[in-house]
Amino acid sequence: MEYVLRMGNAFSLYESVLKEKVDRHVQSFGYERMDIMDQVLFLLGYIEYRLFATPKEVILNEMVELAKRYSDEGAPKLLNGVLHAIFQEE
Repeated sequence: MEYVLRMGNAFSLYESVLKEKVDRHVQSFGYERMDIMDQVLFLLGYIEYRLFATPKEVILNEMVELAKRYSDEGAPKLLNGVLHAIFQEE
């Protein structure tokens, strides 16, 4: 239950920060225009990195696999590229 509470709090805490970071890296459209599943995957990956110190490579792999399963065709490449760029900034 603690994990769920931490994730819920983190979603509201980090969403605006992540939105700005994603918008800097996505030229043709912004975070707000993305599919809700892609937004959730970006948030999940970013929170895993910030709160739980999960290795970047593990996060990227997990988010790509989830995007392949639950999002559209271009999402895995987008998530991988943008999250990688964000992680490099941190």
